[in-house]
Amino acid sequence: MDHENIETSVYVVLDDVNIGAIKTLRVNEDRDGDAVDIHLHAHPMRILCHHLDRLFQRGQVHPAAQRIPLDIVVEDVLKGVTIRTTITNFWIDSISSTYSGEDFVVLADVKGKAESIESVQSGSGSKGTSALPVR
Repeated sequence: MDHENIETSVYVVLDDVNIGAIKTLRVNEDRDGDAVDIHLHAHPMRILCHHLDRLFQRGQVHPAAQRIPLDIVVEDVLKGVTIRTTITNFWIDSISSTYSGEDFVVLADVKGKAESIESVQSGSGSKGTSALPVR
């Protein structure tokens, strides 16, 4: 497989809108009978500031202040084929540090759990589903 030509994008999604990005994402899945535990480690995670009040109580970026879960979307594109992996209902358990910019906040070493993970492949030659709106 030609790994050099794979283009990968990792988005932070809220209500089908791209609100941020992740540089490195590690996913661990553990099966316990019929249940699967999905643990994530993202570093760093960047979120647009104007979404913070909706995502966290009073815009305070702490795991205990998270109001609603995030989705994480990973898109891999290779030779016209897109594989889109959606990780749903991600709840943050821990954040090591937070850095604020004018338009976004950067969260370091974000860890948490998600409810489900699913991958879908779109056909050769099509652009797939890579156009998530940013608002």
